[in-house]
Amino acid sequence: MKKKSALIRRKKTGGGGPGGIMISLLIHAGAFFVASLFVVFTVVTKADPEFVAPTPMERPRMNLKKPKVKVKKSSQPKPSSRIVAKVKTRDMPEIQLPDLVGAGDGLMGGIGIGGDFLDLPEVGEPTVFGGETSSGNDLVGTFYDFKRRNSGAVQPIDASPGTIPNAVDSIVHRFMEQDWDRSSLSRFYRSPRKLYTSCICIGTVQSTVAPEAFGEMDTEGFAWAVLYEGKLVYPEDIRFRFRGVGDKFLAVRVNGKVVLLCIYDEDVRNYFSDIWTAHASGNRLYPMAEGKQTVGDWIELKGGEPVDIQIMLGDRQGGLVYQQLAVEVDGAEYSRNPYGGGPRLPVFKTDNLTRAQIDAMYVDVYEGDICLTNGPVFCDYFPAESSPSVVKESGAAPVFLKDDVRAMRTWCSVGGQSLDARLLLQAEDYVLLETISGEQRKIPSDQLSAEDQYFLDLSNPPELRVEFSKTSDQVQLTTLGPYDNSRPLAIVDYTFGVKMKSASSVDYNHPLTVEYFAIGEEVRNGDNYILLDRKSDTVVPGKERHFKHEFHGRTIRLRKYANRPGCPFRGRETSGYLVLVTDAAGRIVQYETSNEFLFRNMDRLRNLPVNAYFDNTCMRTYPTRPNDRDRATWNLME
Repeated sequence: MKKKSALIRRKKTGGGGPGGIMISLLIHAGAFFVASLFVVFTVVTKADPEFVAPTPMERPRMNLKKPKVKVKKSSQPKPSSRIVAKVKTRDMPEIQLPDLVGAGDGLMGGIGIGGDFLDLPEVGEPTVFGGETSSGNDLVGTFYDFKRRNSGAVQPIDASPGTIPNAVDSIVHRFMEQDWDRSSLSRFYRSPRKLYTSCICIGTVQSTVAPEAFGEMDTEGFAWAVLYEGKLVYPEDIRFRFRGVGDKFLAVRVNGKVVLLCIYDEDVRNYFSDIWTAHASGNRLYPMAEGKQTVGDWIELKGGEPVDIQIMLGDRQGGLVYQQLAVEVDGAEYSRNPYGGGPRLPVFKTDNLTRAQIDAMYVDVYEGDICLTNGPVFCDYFPAESSPSVVKESGAAPVFLKDDVRAMRTWCSVGGQSLDARLLLQAEDYVLLETISGEQRKIPSDQLSAEDQYFLDLSNPPELRVEFSKTSDQVQLTTLGPYDNSRPLAIVDYTFGVKMKSASSVDYNHPLTVEYFAIGEEVRNGDNYILLDRKSDTVVPGKERHFKHEFHGRTIRLRKYANRPGCPFRGRETSGYLVLVTDAAGRIVQYETSNEFLFRNMDRLRNLPVNAYFDNTCMRTYPTRPNDRDRATWNLME
């Protein structure tokens, strides 16, 4: 029995082991579950701390007092003139990255940056090839130089005028033959600078003018082209055709079709006959510029429906170039050009021309050849009229320091009393005033208001020696093409500025504004003046014993030229200057001038933009245009 009981006990013990473990595991699992619920519940329901804004700091206010100024003995200022100084800021030129074209030329094919392309020369006012500012409805011009690879490296090119077709003819022909695909030009240098123009009207100029307009100052004046692209649209239905001249070529493509091709040389015209040939009557009958008008195909536009327009112009061997594009509207009547009797047609334009654009074109466009101010404007709205050409008078008379100091004014004391009087004498510690009735009163300087003491302090500017500076650099004429160097030409780069220094001890802690106007004039062919440059700078002389200061403007390029030997020179040259010094109140302290009429009419002068033409009263005028003596004598007899 004992054995049996022990066996039974062993069996019960051995059989109960697994059950106990299971029970223990269940109990622990339950405990962990409960604990996890407690933890999760605690984290989720925990309240976010409430943000309490800090107490604002109380900042003490400072009571500022204007220091009293010690008034010095009176000093008589030099007679001068006043111009309120306007600093004309120079905008950073917008650099247009060329499009990536030409899949076969690699990733950088066709960019043509050519060296450090950020270091570009400045382009100022609009040129006959366009300007840097867009009106919103312009043709965008891209300059190609066939003498350089797209990397900028120079490559040889045969542009001999006796070779037909020469390399330039072949390049342009292939471009037009390949549906005006820009990738065919991708191996050539393309300027990163874009120009915007609303018309094509380039008078007779030397070929170097084109690359200079695009900032390519070292590019020789031959074997180049400019491609303009944009939209052609008119607000109403219209039927018209282009007429034009092109030396060495001018081509127009509208909605994928060539409608005009003007080429100077007859043999080159024959080479391009598969691209386009004129069929209109009157073709090459009437003179324009140095050549004969080519008459294009009729074009019909639906009102408000834009189409693509491309215009390519350029030069072969260098020398002179001219490209002008006019519009003839079907059924319209036009006046006649006294030179040759042809119709005086309006220029093709996509917006009304600004005065600066008209001035740039008038310099080299013969009067009677083309009209710049009337005719259709190809845009989808009716543009506003062009700005008037007359300079508006500002109405503000110049204020001179010496007159303002001695003028009748209201003086105030620190106690609030006022007195209408004029200043007779300014001593170390008092002023002598004269009332309207002639009574004289001596008032201690420290009894005057802070405003009056400031007025007196400004009334004692330092005497300065002011000098207008002009430096020049003769430009070597290496930019002319190798095939035509017979054109009389002189180019000079000028930099204008002002040098000033004290003529006595300086103790003047107020700003003085110095402004110069650099003046040029037309060479021989006219008697107009030109505002070449203007710039201002502000200085505080302080207490320097030997105060000196100078500043300079940008480089201005002037050229004198003749279209051919024997013709009179034309162009621009330096003529004079006006320098004004004004104080913080805008009163003229001092002036220096080469011509007194500039000083007398400075109020008009300061309202003129740079490059404006004006007469000896500083009223704006148009440039003197070339006359028929400057034309080639053969173009009426051709």
